[in-house]
Amino acid sequence: MNIKCKPLYSAIMLSLSLVGCSGDDKKNPTVPPESPLAKYTGAWIEPGSGLAINIKADEVLAYRYTRATCSLIENFDSLSEADNQLTAVQAGATDNNFSFLPSGEVELDRIYLDAQNLPAACENAPDPEGFDAEFVFQHIWHNFNDYYPFFTVRNVDWQQQWDTFRPQINSSTTQSQLFALVAEMLRPLDDGHVFLVAITDEIEAGFSPQSIKGWQANAIAAAKVFGVDEDDAFAGFPKLITDNLENYYSSSDFSSSDDGQAPLSWGILDGNIGYLQINSMDIEADPEIETQQQLTIIRVQMEQVLNDLVDTSSMIIDIRFNEGGSDAFSLAIAGYFTEERVLAYSRENYNNNISTPRQLVYIEPNDGTSYTKPITLITGPNTESAAEIFTLAMKELPNVTQIGESTAGNLSDILEVDIMDGWKLGLSYQVYYAADEQVYEYVGILPQTEVPVTSFTGEFFFGALPAVHQALTDFGVDLTINQSEFNEQLLDIMEATGLVGFSAAWIDDQTILETTVAGFADIDEERPITINTPFNLGSVSKTFIGTSAMQMFERELITPDTSLSDLSMPFMVDSPYGNGGEITITQLATHTSGIQDGDATYGCSYYIEADQSSLFALFDDDFEVCPQPLETNQSAFLASLLSQSGELYREDHFLDVELGEEYNYSNVGAALASEMLATASGTDFEQWTEDNIFTPLGMENTHWFNSRYSDQDTTPARRYLLLGGEPTVIPEFSLATWSDGGLKSTATDLARYLLGIVRGGELNGQRILNADSVDAMLSTVIDEPVIEGHQGVFWTNDGFMFGHNGGDPGTNSDMRYDQYHEVGFTLMYNFDDSLDELEDDEDAEDEFSSQMDLLSHLVYRRGLSLKEEASQ
Repeated sequence: MNIKCKPLYSAIMLSLSLVGCSGDDKKNPTVPPESPLAKYTGAWIEPGSGLAINIKADEVLAYRYTRATCSLIENFDSLSEADNQLTAVQAGATDNNFSFLPSGEVELDRIYLDAQNLPAACENAPDPEGFDAEFVFQHIWHNFNDYYPFFTVRNVDWQQQWDTFRPQINSSTTQSQLFALVAEMLRPLDDGHVFLVAITDEIEAGFSPQSIKGWQANAIAAAKVFGVDEDDAFAGFPKLITDNLENYYSSSDFSSSDDGQAPLSWGILDGNIGYLQINSMDIEADPEIETQQQLTIIRVQMEQVLNDLVDTSSMIIDIRFNEGGSDAFSLAIAGYFTEERVLAYSRENYNNNISTPRQLVYIEPNDGTSYTKPITLITGPNTESAAEIFTLAMKELPNVTQIGESTAGNLSDILEVDIMDGWKLGLSYQVYYAADEQVYEYVGILPQTEVPVTSFTGEFFFGALPAVHQALTDFGVDLTINQSEFNEQLLDIMEATGLVGFSAAWIDDQTILETTVAGFADIDEERPITINTPFNLGSVSKTFIGTSAMQMFERELITPDTSLSDLSMPFMVDSPYGNGGEITITQLATHTSGIQDGDATYGCSYYIEADQSSLFALFDDDFEVCPQPLETNQSAFLASLLSQSGELYREDHFLDVELGEEYNYSNVGAALASEMLATASGTDFEQWTEDNIFTPLGMENTHWFNSRYSDQDTTPARRYLLLGGEPTVIPEFSLATWSDGGLKSTATDLARYLLGIVRGGELNGQRILNADSVDAMLSTVIDEPVIEGHQGVFWTNDGFMFGHNGGDPGTNSDMRYDQYHEVGFTLMYNFDDSLDELEDDEDAEDEFSSQMDLLSHLVYRRGLSLKEEASQ
């Protein structure tokens, strides 16, 4: 049986792989006449798949063969036993052909066989219960050599792989050694429909060479941050989308599937636009359900969906999370969106450049309900396998427009090969042709309009749904928010939450579009927020370390590979793993230095300015361990944490990892980076930023320390916590590690900074960086995905949004630029609920969080509206 399924190990199906064999041409008269296989004694093969079946009088043998090798994969002890698996047998056009359906499958999966001699290699197929390392390697290599069509497009020299790996394998090679070598040989294919599994007494392992893309990368990062399984994290993202749709683009609740159904969600969006999210092309709750049963279930579901959406004017179908399933499933759904029979695609088995019959596959219109109004189909890099077949089919319908990002490029069915002794291989073996004869394997199906669809930052933090937003706009829905509407909603949020003060600014790629303020900088003094009121930025401060580092790279004061031991640092970093001096500025800037904060010890950095006592000790007894008074000098505090003689030194401030290999967000590491820059430049880091960033960009109200502010009107906003349901002022505090989160700025000043970065390091004739340096700073520096996309030099960038956020007791800030719409924003407020008793009231806590999320979304949507207004 050949399958199409979800990629990687979770999709590996241990189903029957049938292959052809030869046998006696004479019929055995003792075979019961009711067995349809009795007519076809002898050897039969399926062209282009390596399947050979040898039907004898009293048994049926199945093989998987190549031109040089063959493995016995199944032995049915009788024809009646084989009848349970080889069903719906049909005669061919001649006596030399017949076909059958694997049990439970549909006509699309029918297997067609030709009478031929049993391949010579199958006459002496090895014992499938044994293990021979050399045979396993050869059988794997030859299966690819004979049946894999995509070496050229994937730029892999398969003969070179043989030449490289074959000499490393002999009769003494262990199963673990063999698995590692074969996996390395397969790695360059980058194909989600290639897998290798070994489940034996000696080894249990699985491998697929597919690179991580899109939401899969976000799932890896989210799983690490939130301590959940990667598959669970990925499965949670679709609901994130529908939740945001309900909250920001719809006035009604969505519906979703029950257990035992395909995972669908649907509802009606603003403007009477239907929305349907299809997250699998099978019944995920029970993947063992036969295809025909699955089709019955999905037809019932689709009738319900279309009954709910029948009166909508248009529809959005979202398959960005759909990793595949069954082609028949995909075609059944597509049949609800046409009233005519339409050619969807054609396919053929690859057989080492020998032609095999081309199969034409059609969308068959559903007999009853149909929806032929305008449809926008959203795809992305996690749209794979059978979901790509759905995309091929829908592209042929005149009422469908595809937007989003290119699909994964894994269209072929999977050819499964049982090798021997628990070793199983899967490989792509078919070429799929779109109706216009285009082949999209590896390259993916390109949408008509490219729109980002894989931004965790955008979706999670701002409810930014660019593809849905684009589709609604294309359908004529007005999504703009004018200034009056923004102000009204802002005041509602402030009233609902107790938010004290707020400021925001918006930019495009040329100028500051608008600024807004609301609330108080100081409640007791009734001092209002103005456009000149600075707020504490928290970790947005780290981007200034990144920008400063790039400036010093340009001036050759330091290089990306400069390590601590290359500089005359005022203290030692004593990692228990002996690599402290090897830590580089790039590793610190990408949070891969192996340094971690340690909650209690890093918290000792926060001190009340009046008496240098611990801020957190006011709220948490754990921080009573902090020395009194606290160390307020950054260099001395870092020495206390990282030098073995330091009072706060702990071995668990360091991870036992290879430097540069594992991402672990570290405030301490950021502060250490600023100390490296100060040492390398011979200039205090505060002064460097004043001279080289703040002054050139005209950031007049941006400083690290309160002592820089002399005017009452520009004194930073007081910070407030929500305590007992009321905003409570926090004693004025600072950080010993001031450079990782202590900067103070206004929304307007920060917008000037962001605009300078957007414009390639230049603003109003003042250049703080070369354009190439800006690109390098925002580019992916490490391979490991992070929760906000990809890690640059302290900045994060997921291809849709770049920037950074920040938060500390009583303060929150964000600075982002939407590269698709070319609009950015800065927002800040002097309030948070991090220590409030709301945690004892889950409903109240959820309501507070939803209101603050709405504020972020409101700021983002206002930016889109300003951009649209500016373009008119």
